[in-house]
Amino acid sequence: RLLYLSHSRCDIQFSTRLLCTKLSKPTKYDMRALRHLVRYCMGTLKYGLRFDRLNGTDMSKDVVITVYVDADWAGSSSGFRKSSSGGLMMCGNVVVHSWSKGQSVVAKSSAESEFYSICLGTDEALGWKSLLASVGVESSVVVMTDSSAALAQCYRLGAGASMKHIATRFFWIQEQVGSRAVTLKKVKGLENPADLMTKGVPVRTLRSLLDRTGLQDSEVMIAALGVGGSSSTASTTP
Repeated sequence: RLLYLSHSRCDIQFSTRLLCTKLSKPTKYDMRALRHLVRYCMGTLKYGLRFDRLNGTDMSKDVVITVYVDADWAGSSSGFRKSSSGGLMMCGNVVVHSWSKGQSVVAKSSAESEFYSICLGTDEALGWKSLLASVGVESSVVVMTDSSAALAQCYRLGAGASMKHIATRFFWIQEQVGSRAVTLKKVKGLENPADLMTKGVPVRTLRSLLDRTGLQDSEVMIAALGVGGSSSTASTTP
């Protein structure tokens, strides 16, 4: 049930993924973490994604697909110390997709793990771009990351001294950036909602990032609609 719920609740994807890795041999600490996550879900039952109406928007014009990506270097508790990738995709101001995944290779540095996250996020975004193009909607892709070193690796051409060991299949991102099929931008670490999918964050940071994703208490949103006459609609999470 947590897996089903996590598809529309980006705030529990990281915790749910970690708990799933403990299914074969759970401990009392894992059960304690599970109860903590269930209590959080019970306390946020009325949380849902906010969908803003595109009043007067011409869908034939360019739609911006914005992808926030992040990585937790060597955060895995296994002996291999693999990193985690997280991402959140928004079409306009609406979250359409999010993920929290373990990386398949061991990264030698935090910049390398962020580089892999950018590749994954770009791959997902280009898939959505192709989907929109099939229904006649043009779109552009913007990928946001909080790693300056990973940005530099994407903008350069070739491997270089620090990237000789990286598999060739990851260097397609440099071609996409060079051809301007994808735009890369820097975002502050505290303003990157993809942090929710890679690590636990303090309560204050959690609330700030949830606001950026549009995941809010539906009762508060409905009350705002009645008072302020906003043009937003709320969708409660199952």
